[in-house]
Amino acid sequence: MGQITIEIPQKLNRTYRITSEESAQKVLSNLDILIRRENLNAQDLGLADDNKTDIRNKRIDWLKANREEYAGQYVALDGNKLVGTGKTIREADEQAKQNGVNKPFLVRVSGEDEILSGGW
Repeated sequence: MGQITIEIPQKLNRTYRITSEESAQKVLSNLDILIRRENLNAQDLGLADDNKTDIRNKRIDWLKANREEYAGQYVALDGNKLVGTGKTIREADEQAKQNGVNKPFLVRVSGEDEILSGGW
């Protein structure tokens, strides 16, 4: 079994031992449910989120795979799942909220041939 680390400050005087992969999966599933239900993120619970890079990579992969279909639109993603689209960022955000995602990742999808510029 791989390693899982749960560090609990000593002054709380509590010890937990996860004895099997199945038990670890239940703990993590329940934690994910709590985070979604309470509209939290790992940092809200005081947890270090080592999955940020993984989530970022999933978003990038989704954007690469779906660029042509959604070029010129705003999209709302929950991880690598599309939860809203729109001509404006507000439309995409409202669709995400209707789909139960209150803090989506919002981005405008640029076309492959679109020239992006920035400046003052």
